Amino acid sequence: MKTREKEAKKEAIINKILACKEKLGLDTLPTARQLAGFGIYSQQLICAGGLSEVSRITGIPMKGRAYTRRKKLSEEEIIQKILDSKEALGIDHMPTVLQLYEIGLTQNDLKRIGGLTRVSREYGIPFKRTGREPKKALGAGQRIRPSRAFEKEREARKQGLHYADLQKAETLRLYGKVEISRRNRMR
Repeated sequence: MKTREKEAKKEAIINKILACKEKLGLDTLPTARQLAGFGIYSQQLICAGGLSEVSRITGIPMKGRAYTRRKKLSEEEIIQKILDSKEALGIDHMPTVLQLYEIGLTQNDLKRIGGLTRVSREYGIPFKRTGREPKKALGAGQRIRPSRAFEKEREARKQGLHYADLQKAETLRLYGKVEISRRNRMR
């Protein structure tokens, strides 16, 4: 009796996973993160035997290089996938690497075509704006404040000390002043 219930539950979870796969339009099984977006969580996956068990039962490969051996995509196919994903997502900027990974493009695919920057430049597609300000380059009027470490090191060498010794002496001199001022307050 209980085994029938377990099998029915397992079958229902597998059907939910397959429905999720169809809804996302994937040729592989959805990832656990994608399934969580559809309300199928890890505990339910464990009841079904895990994604690897579902893959074995259904014959649908799991996502990821370790599970699928696919032919290398040509440069035109990769660029076409990027442009298609941009249209499918309904965005006016370049898709993020994570969004491209979700449709099956890997970092190696992107490197092979020269990266997203090249595609952005050639097709005139801007990148997504972030909230951060770009770093400002130093203008003609701005100067970097020079470090005094070299001067202090030279001063220490003249006294026959290392720079660290000079730093310790300076620290002790500062703390010594603090201790003296405390004693004066107590009197």
